[in-house]
Amino acid sequence: MSQKTVFSSAQLPSQLSENDRFSLWQDIHVAEIWSVEYGISENLPFEATIEASAIGPVVLGQMSGTIKHATRKANNIADDDNDGYLLLTNKADTVLAGAQVGRDYDVGREKRPWSQRQSP
Repeated sequence: MSQKTVFSSAQLPSQLSENDRFSLWQDIHVAEIWSVEYGISENLPFEATIEASAIGPVVLGQMSGTIKHATRKANNIADDDNDGYLLLTNKADTVLAGAQVGRDYDVGREKRPWSQRQSP
């Protein structure tokens, strides 16, 4: 990826099933950005938008949608031969959790008030 990449599930064919739309969106992500294993909400229709730009070995971006989990493992690095970092901000009203370089993370906003959230 040498320039800013922007794509959205809204651009995908509407006749596809939720699973097919997610699969196609993930295929585009792998082709345009790099390999990441995503998981989506079981309770909400699939939607996702991402904007990302590569700056050397780092990809910076922002995303929103109903993706709940993102993980980048050794097999993902082998798939795309890119051992850099992906730094995303999550603009959705959901928390995106995952693991990268063996460390767990979560980013985003929960709709519950801060006082009702569980402490780590």
